[in-house]
Amino acid sequence: MDSPVIMDPQLLMAARSGACKALENLLVNHEEAAAESHLVIRMPEEGASNTSSTSSDLAQQGQPANRPAAASPLLEGLTLDSDQDSALHVVATSGDGEQYVQCAEMIHGRARHLLGATNNRGDTPLHCAARAGHHAMVCRLISLAAHEGGAANGRILSTRNKLGETALHGGIRGGNRMVVERLVSEDPELARIPEDRGIGASPLYLAVSLGRLEIARDLLDRSPTTLSYSGPEGQNVLHISVYRGEALSILLDKCKDVKVDIDQGGRYRSMPVLLHLTSQGDKNGSTPLHFAASLKTSTTGLSRWSEYFHPKPSPTTLLLDANESAMYQPDNGGSYPIHVAASNGTLKAVITLLGRSPGCIALRNMQGKTFLHVAVEKKRHSIVAFVCKRPELASVLNVQDNQGDTALHLAVKAGLVSIFNLLFRNREVSLNLPNKDGLTPRDLSWIMIPARFYYKKNSRGMIHQSLALARAPVGHSRQDHFYEKHSKRRDEEIDSEYLTNATSVLGISSVLIATVTFAAAFTLPGGYRADDHANGGTPTLAGSYSFNAFITANTLAFSCSLLATVSLLYSGMPSREISIRYVYQSLSLVMMRSSATSLVAAFALGMYVVLAPVALTMAKSVCAITFLSFLSACMEVRRPLIVANSVRIRVGIWAARYQAAPVLKFIGKRFWSYVIIFGLPAVLKIRGTQ
Repeated sequence: MDSPVIMDPQLLMAARSGACKALENLLVNHEEAAAESHLVIRMPEEGASNTSSTSSDLAQQGQPANRPAAASPLLEGLTLDSDQDSALHVVATSGDGEQYVQCAEMIHGRARHLLGATNNRGDTPLHCAARAGHHAMVCRLISLAAHEGGAANGRILSTRNKLGETALHGGIRGGNRMVVERLVSEDPELARIPEDRGIGASPLYLAVSLGRLEIARDLLDRSPTTLSYSGPEGQNVLHISVYRGEALSILLDKCKDVKVDIDQGGRYRSMPVLLHLTSQGDKNGSTPLHFAASLKTSTTGLSRWSEYFHPKPSPTTLLLDANESAMYQPDNGGSYPIHVAASNGTLKAVITLLGRSPGCIALRNMQGKTFLHVAVEKKRHSIVAFVCKRPELASVLNVQDNQGDTALHLAVKAGLVSIFNLLFRNREVSLNLPNKDGLTPRDLSWIMIPARFYYKKNSRGMIHQSLALARAPVGHSRQDHFYEKHSKRRDEEIDSEYLTNATSVLGISSVLIATVTFAAAFTLPGGYRADDHANGGTPTLAGSYSFNAFITANTLAFSCSLLATVSLLYSGMPSREISIRYVYQSLSLVMMRSSATSLVAAFALGMYVVLAPVALTMAKSVCAITFLSFLSACMEVRRPLIVANSVRIRVGIWAARYQAAPVLKFIGKRFWSYVIIFGLPAVLKIRGTQ
């Protein structure tokens, strides 16, 4: 492929700046230089006189050969960028003033073919002028094309670039209504491009997608029956208008009485354009209503108040008003608009669809899933909560999909406690239904617990515990066969690596606590007595209840952290059996929690000892803040309480009583050190022992 001729820098500068005089001088000078290089010199014949040349011969000697073509090499140059524009492209893009129009005429007069020439993007100069919003330039280029003949004019107007766009698309991108009006008035057929869906964006689609709503109105007002409504990927203009605010309202209003002829197997039938557009699916089969159902609007407090006082119909409502049957039209995957709304968590759309047609509740996709199945799979809490609170929607709660899974089965698989509890607490939800594998929700909850280190109060453990406390039935398999089939073998190498990694992390914390408490033992609050005192060198506040409590807390924190460190050393040794390492790790966790609890108490008591004699209120405030912050870090007690509450709602208070023991056990593990910290000094004080 030949390399392009690079445009002369002076020519590019003149074209960019619209310097008519400079451009003219440049072209004339180039023509003269080309003419001189093509002079024809006649040599006299032998024996002839040099003075025998006639005046006509001299005139011919100065005649340039083919003068009109002399300027072509200069104007054949292209810009050295990705577009590779000609001089006429550059002028059309750069400005709309009179001087730019004159430059365009000057270039066209010497290189007419540039009017229809395309750059690397397939754009003609008319594309460039329209996209830049240059009305005067567009009018002049159209006029120049008209002077060349009707065929040339039509060819330039209808030329498409590599995106399949005409100059009308460029005018819409430029946002100049006058440019669009001139192009459409010159060739109304431009608004019909493309006629086939999926090839590209029509001018109307492009105007709506770019938010050029005034231009969209102009196109609709001119002739809505001759417009192309198509968009890319099989969409039509209603698909994109769903996401463009008031554009949908404008289109529905302008097209409400419009009818078009639709080709149906070679036969044309007249039908309302809105009925046709609302029923059209894109390449995935999604109708505009599918798009509207997926639309999730983010609202602030101010916008909520505005919507409350000035409610506006949602895109879902507007499309249902135009064609209510679209809610029963699935996409290529069998999903109806209500499935799409549930998948994206758009509760407002779900409520609207069910309000228009309660029959939507029974719609299933190709996997046999209802919208509730989809909402559970996508973890859409608001949708599941809405269904569980509405008695009239109870029929969907126990529907089984193609695999026999109910919404509760899917909630167990998802492992999200909040969604599981919404279904579990609803007594209309059956705990007995097995899926095609014969697994009930309780069976499934046990299978879903990972075969590795797993905290029992994690989500899957809580789900299994809730079902067990509610006495949910197991499947039809014999239990020993069930456990043999579904038990997961633990990989000791992986477990050993986990223990080693956990040891390194926990070890840092335990050593840090031991360091802090060790240092605190030699920098006691309140200072020490002077050497000349009877008990010189002893703590000044020794013997008081608060000081004794501080010493006890600091001692327990140091001792527990030391025990945790030693236990972690043993749990991190690969040479020991894995079962022994489990025991040491569990012990280290208990000691770590106790050391942290004691450290918090030591900090609060130390501050209290120092501040109480001079600022009692501040001392109490420090203690309160410290203990509240510690309690916030002990929110794990919520988990057994959540299980207890769910079981109470499902089967009654007596079944929930089994959760009392875990709660008391949790409290005992966390706060046993406080009994010693505050109890021991109290006992010593009562007995009068220092």
